[in-house]
Amino acid sequence: MEKFARVCDITNEGMNEGYCIGDGDMYIKHEKDFVQHLKDIKFSDEELTDDELVELAYEEEYYYWSEWEELDDDYYYLEDGTLVEKVN
Repeated sequence: MEKFARVCDITNEGMNEGYCIGDGDMYIKHEKDFVQHLKDIKFSDEELTDDELVELAYEEEYYYWSEWEELDDDYYYLEDGTLVEKVN
């Protein structure tokens, strides 16, 4: 059983790498979902390609890419986003 450190706020899938918005305000696993999120919040009024939009969001420090290699000892997520908490 694979364990995941975070859960995607769009797909509810477990994730060990992806887009981190703000200081962990939101996590997005897939690029296509991240690009759509940027478009939905009207991140830019300019006509930009998807790659340019992602680059602009990065330059403006809206997000960063992260990989979580270590899991918290007290909880983790399953692939379907189910939270599993350690019971003492």
